Amino acid sequence: MMYRRILGICALAAGFLFATFSGSTDVDAQSYEYRVWNYPGPSHEPTTLNCGWHDTCVDPQTDGNALDWRNFANTPVNWRSTSSNDQGHHTAGSIRVIDDSVGTCNRTIVRLESPLGTNMGEIRYVHTEPYGAGSVHNVPSDSWGVALTQQIGTTAETDTCSSNYLPHLHQGRWNTTLWSKQTQSTWIYPTRATCSQAGCTTYQSPWNYWQHERTWAANY
Repeated sequence: MMYRRILGICALAAGFLFATFSGSTDVDAQSYEYRVWNYPGPSHEPTTLNCGWHDTCVDPQTDGNALDWRNFANTPVNWRSTSSNDQGHHTAGSIRVIDDSVGTCNRTIVRLESPLGTNMGEIRYVHTEPYGAGSVHNVPSDSWGVALTQQIGTTAETDTCSSNYLPHLHQGRWNTTLWSKQTQSTWIYPTRATCSQAGCTTYQSPWNYWQHERTWAANY
């Protein structure tokens, strides 16, 4: 009888250790939603839109994934975001500043990375000289939402990314469909066809409406 009790205790202990170290409990298997909203990056308030959704703001008028914002030469370009998550973590990962310039065509990419370092998608800021290329910055988050403003570049005084360049910021998702653009209503951010000249729309603040959204499920 004692021998059987000892075997039973050993079996229970082994099962507990397996569940603990294999992470096979129901709690560990649960996934939580993480959310990051990317906002316009110009320095100025009020914030002025120069061109609606587009890839290049030239004829023919075509839709795209970027917006043009007024920003004067040599003024900061910022990564702006808010983030929340259902797990209650204090971070949604980090952003990495990448120099994507080719000659005098100035481009800065900001890559969102998960807490495990996974590439969660990129936002590209064109006509933007990188500020702190290679630097990595924490993206704060919690259950309610935390805001982040981080300078990632400056608007170029001269630039060859487009002809007849006048200083401005071209901001949009890059090389990925992971980011969803703001399409809740066309009056928030208009199409290229209805906004194609400098000053076509003005917003009180760059924080009024997010521009792109990234959501994913995870358990960190």
